[in-house]
Amino acid sequence: MESADLIFGNGEVITLDIMNSIAEALAIKDGRILATGTNEEISRYSEERKVVQDLRGRARVVLNS
Repeated sequence: MESADLIFGNGEVITLDIMNSIAEALAIKDGRILATGTNEEISRYSEERKVVQDLRGRARVVLNS
């Protein structure tokens, strides 16, 4: 499994996919979305040295293509 460069968690990630899903966390690698999901699911993409940004319940809009 790839490791993320940046992880956003504890938020509302509005994916704008066909199901209008709202995720709790987001992983980014090389400036691209690696995965969206729950905090637990996205924690698999984290390593201790990676940056984790706590969204504190705020929303971020993400376009999945």
